[in-house]
Amino acid sequence: MKQEPKEIKEPRDWRFIIGLAIMIIVLGAMAGNFWGLVAKQAEIEREKEEQQAQIAEENALEAIYVVSDTFWDMDLFVDLETEGIFTASMPTDGIYNRKGVLNRQDILEDGDVVKIYGDGIMTRSEPAQYPGIEKVIRIRRASLEEAQKYKDLIEETMHPLD
Repeated sequence: MKQEPKEIKEPRDWRFIIGLAIMIIVLGAMAGNFWGLVAKQAEIEREKEEQQAQIAEENALEAIYVVSDTFWDMDLFVDLETEGIFTASMPTDGIYNRKGVLNRQDILEDGDVVKIYGDGIMTRSEPAQYPGIEKVIRIRRASLEEAQKYKDLIEETMHPLD
């Protein structure tokens, strides 16, 4: 009767296994560090965006849009806080409604109250010009009495065209 050869077990190379385990742990720590840095950078960017949004909100002004063909053949705005009169170039992308939806085809109508976001720099001309507008949001329609109040203000303040 023939005996079958017994399987010879090779001794395990514990140094290789331990080295592999250490390498996996180091790679895991490096990956964790990397994602921690990515998360930290994303947090910093989000904070910057929030600060910029807060600054934009602080610089935003509410104005009423007034069409005055009596004195000026141009569209005018009156700042509701300072009652300063100015003209403005509307952003090319369109006007937002109060829900934040952009309407590219929309135009302002006489008596619309808007919130204007921009760089806040106005010219010292008469009327002032606000060329740095970035975004316009229609907030509401003014009442007829409120709109008339600002039309009267324009007629009292502005000089007629010759």
